[in-house]
Amino acid sequence: MNLKGYVLGNPLTEELLGSRYTFAHRVSLLSNELYEDLKPVNIYHVLEPSCSDPSPPKQCRGDKGNYRFFPIWANNLKVREALHIREGTKANWVRFNTSVAYTRNVKSSFGYHQNLTKELLHALIYSGDQDMAMTYVGSLAWITRLKLSIVDRWKPWFTKQEVAGYTTKYSNGHYHLTFVTVKGAGHTAVEYKPRECFNMFIEWLGTQTL
Repeated sequence: MNLKGYVLGNPLTEELLGSRYTFAHRVSLLSNELYEDLKPVNIYHVLEPSCSDPSPPKQCRGDKGNYRFFPIWANNLKVREALHIREGTKANWVRFNTSVAYTRNVKSSFGYHQNLTKELLHALIYSGDQDMAMTYVGSLAWITRLKLSIVDRWKPWFTKQEVAGYTTKYSNGHYHLTFVTVKGAGHTAVEYKPRECFNMFIEWLGTQTL
């Protein structure tokens, strides 16, 4: 495979619970005292319902807001044809597929990123700065562990002359990684800020930077 680069949005690379504490504290959801007291607790489960429960609440099932229309769209015959879904290969589309059988789960993909730093590649890693599930703090933590040099320090990037987030560029001479935060976006940043994310992607494709 002649791979030139790759893009990851709000990626779960490692389960770093400490990053959630730090994020919650950083955005003033936790006082200094409560931050210290809650360190032994998984702050994610304190502040949000768990979507891994067997019977998750409605907001985890995808029937809230615009998600309620996804099955109508995805199961439309013209949409399925446009997506080249061969007739008879897949029944109705569902947002959460719990029927996939597997025997193990990869808890960390950090080693894959380490291997990729040995290649001539361009990587774009972006995170919504309001994402509490896979925080930008956690992304920065594993990127730092790659031991790349910073070649373009933390600075704002813009869409229509407005600050759309912040970016830092890393490199070891042949592997180049651009990290980007998307201002005001949660998990699945493109859902919250489609225009900004589209501009980010197009700009990165053209220049490998922002």
